[in-house]
Amino acid sequence: MAAMDEELNDENLNDRLNDHNLNNQSLNNALNNKKGNIARLHALVLFTLDTVITIFCLLFLIWFFLGTIITINQYNSDHQDTGCITCDCKDNRSNDSDCQETTIVKTSCIARDCKELYDQGHTCSGVYTIKPDKLPAFEVYCDMSSGGGWTVFQRRMDGSVNFYLKWADYRKGFGDLNGEFWLGLDKIHRLTATDNTSLRVDLEDFEGVSVFAHYSTFIVGDAHTKYTLTVGGYSGNAGDSLSGHDKMKFSTHDYDNDIADINCAIAYKGAWWYTEGHVSNLNARYLIGAHTTFADGVNWGSFKGHRYSLKVSEMKISRK
Repeated sequence: MAAMDEELNDENLNDRLNDHNLNNQSLNNALNNKKGNIARLHALVLFTLDTVITIFCLLFLIWFFLGTIITINQYNSDHQDTGCITCDCKDNRSNDSDCQETTIVKTSCIARDCKELYDQGHTCSGVYTIKPDKLPAFEVYCDMSSGGGWTVFQRRMDGSVNFYLKWADYRKGFGDLNGEFWLGLDKIHRLTATDNTSLRVDLEDFEGVSVFAHYSTFIVGDAHTKYTLTVGGYSGNAGDSLSGHDKMKFSTHDYDNDIADINCAIAYKGAWWYTEGHVSNLNARYLIGAHTTFADGVNWGSFKGHRYSLKVSEMKISRK
């Protein structure tokens, strides 16, 4: 009997040990599961951080790259008129004594106007590219004589170009910069929009007599004003035949803006800042000296009157 009791006690003890071992195993499994979950969570957090950091770095590189491009473009825009390199090409105009040959000068940068080019050391007259504002650049003829740095916007010299053209032609410009031409009202406005430009008009008759008129103020308004003329401050020996056109709008034969009852552009065969008539008409017919018709030639009234068409007319502007 005592032996049976001892055997039962041993079995109970073994059962309790087995139960304890099972509990320990369950506890270990639970701890292992918890550690596994913590490890997975930690890995997920690290992956998320790595992804965020990678995206941030990519965005930073994109921002830095775009910022560098914008900065370079802005720098080039702000410094396009410095560090010029010039090269010379043949041209068929310019009598400058300092030039071994007449030149067209191309530059790797773009000056505002002919005066700036002259100040940079370009002393040969010729065709240059300029950029007076933020709009596209364009070519002009620069007269580097007569004090230097004059931007020519009108020239008559041989009658080779028809100046009896339409409004659109006078807005855009026409002719040959190395010969007869009209630069264009839009470009003339851009060149005078700073309100600090002066005008020089060089004239010559068929007898070889040359005169000039200088105006300390010369402004051409924009298209909305119909290119209204502001001019004054005359000096020179040609006589003042332009101040009378002050505050007048530009007219062509197909777009009459004068204050006369008739279309002056049609009546006087030109395109000008007409009033009720004119005292100058430099864009009219090239009639070669004296003519019997009235006021329809290349006239400068105070020099040769209204019945004499001049051989040479050249209008040019410069910043003061």
